[in-house]
Amino acid sequence: MFFSNPMIKNEQDSADVKALEDGQEKNGYIYAIRLLAITKRSERELRRKLKEKGYGEGVIEKITSVLKNQKYLNDLSLAKQQVEYSISGNPKGRKRIRFELKHKGLAESVIDTALNDYDTSRELEIAKEIAERKFDQMSEPDSTKKLKRVFDFLSRRGFDYEICRSAMVKLKKKT
Repeated sequence: MFFSNPMIKNEQDSADVKALEDGQEKNGYIYAIRLLAITKRSERELRRKLKEKGYGEGVIEKITSVLKNQKYLNDLSLAKQQVEYSISGNPKGRKRIRFELKHKGLAESVIDTALNDYDTSRELEIAKEIAERKFDQMSEPDSTKKLKRVFDFLSRRGFDYEICRSAMVKLKKKT
């Protein structure tokens, strides 16, 4: 008996799922789809979750293969989406983004490809905007302390030393 899954879009997807032979593979596939429905995950994260659930390496290999064919599991797409969010939604520097993507288990080549769109000039522009906002929010009367705190804040957000320094130079000119 074949199960019905609303995520299956076409005949190829259906054939991929039918290729999953035993009940354990089908149950693992359903579990993986549920995990991916909650949030996008890297292949490494998904493999770890499936292993924690008790699935064997062969079963995990088949499941990830099917999910890749169906384009539900795509590390490059995940990395690009994370970079875009880290630029626009919650601005961070390249170092912090790289660290977070490594933590998700993405390959270095995938991370480099995803970070290609985030050039130094854009990173500097974002750092300057964040620095100005943070500086204006602080109630500290001593501007030297404020500048130090803003510099430290940018550094914690993953901006390179030179980017932080350039943002501080612009901020000093403003004050």
